[in-house]
Amino acid sequence: MGVRTREALEWHFQYALKQNKAWIVTVRKGSNLTAYGIVRRYDNPKVGLQRMRLVDFKVLDDNADSLIPMLHWALESCRREGIDMVECIGFGANKAEVIRRLTYASCRPGYISIRRKRSD
Repeated sequence: MGVRTREALEWHFQYALKQNKAWIVTVRKGSNLTAYGIVRRYDNPKVGLQRMRLVDFKVLDDNADSLIPMLHWALESCRREGIDMVECIGFGANKAEVIRRLTYASCRPGYISIRRKRSD
């Protein structure tokens, strides 16, 4: 996505946001927005997998560590919603390194997994 104005983001994600299938996560310093991420629902019904995927992330100061609070928030939100995992794929080296540091050792690179017992 080339243009990331408020209007462009609202247009692009409007249906997913209305259906609660996308979340916009922000990081602020005081009243200034320093980073945002969009996490979107990408379930795989064939295998019964419920997941959210980080589909967009932008940071103003090139500090990819802004991903840390965003992904922690996304993980906690997924736990509350009963969603199995957060998936992060296709990011450049500096963002991928932050994601790797948060990834459980048993997961494939780029995946952050939430482990929970299923009732079925």
